[in-house]
Amino acid sequence: MSTEDRDDVRRAREEVLAIEERRLQLSERVMQGDAEALEEDRRLEARLRELAAWLMRVRQQGEGPGAS
Repeated sequence: MSTEDRDDVRRAREEVLAIEERRLQLSERVMQGDAEALEEDRRLEARLRELAAWLMRVRQQGEGPGAS
């Protein structure tokens, strides 16, 4: 099974899209200095970094020695 076909990879990508959509919704409030929105945006940004790092590791493992 390729990395692209894994359910956990698909779910992670769907979460990334949902987070990006939520950050877009928050952007106006963040620019206006809304502390609550800024806190949520920072939390979402941290989660995006976690997901991106995980997706990169999974991809590299799929491309490593012995990968099909």
